[in-house]
Formats: sequence, C-alpha cells, structure tokens
Amino acid sequence: MTSEIHIPDPESVPVLAVHVGTTNDTSGAPRSGWAIYDGTGELVAFVDYAYRGLPAMRKPYGWLPVTGQLSITPGQYRELRRFDTPQGYRHPTWAENPTARTV
Repeated sequence: MTSEIHIPDPESVPVLAVHVGTTNDTSGAPRSGWAIYDGTGELVAFVDYAYRGLPAMRKPYGWLPVTGQLSITPGQYRELRRFDTPQGYRHPTWAENPTARTV
C-alpha cells in the first residue's frame, strides 16, 4: 500500500492561525479570534471568536497549526476586525480536499 501526502505550496495557502485576544468589551463579551497568515507571513484573514470557539476557524481553514493566545490591545483587535480579505482572493484549505491528506 502506497501512501500519498499532498502538501500545498505554503506561499499560496494559509499556514498558521495566531490566536489573539484582549480584554472583554463593556458588556462582558470576549474579544478574541484568529489571525490567519500565509507562508510569506502575510495576514490573509481574521476570524472572530464570537462565542463559536475553535470550530469558527476550523470550518473555513481546516486544521491549521494554532498558537497559544497572544494578548493584544483593544485597538489592535479593532484593526484586525476591520481587516478585509482582498476581493477575489480565495483561500484554498485542507478541508476542501480531504483526499489530499490521504495517509
């Protein structure tokens, strides 16, 4: 039996999810999420936690490595929330092609 593992070009797909968070907002809601980076270190997306937990990030981006939570300022969090994925940029994910990771 031959095992095939397809590893996409790390410069063209998200490769790391950095878990970031700051203090809760005035109503007590958590302010955290995942900054998604590609192989060149470019921020390509931000996924807000919004009480959905890790599945909020796993659903669109698959099983990316995730860092421990980094503390950021409320202003940095607002900047990440405003981050807009470039028009027409589509992130290929491990989840889109489950056979690509056949072992």
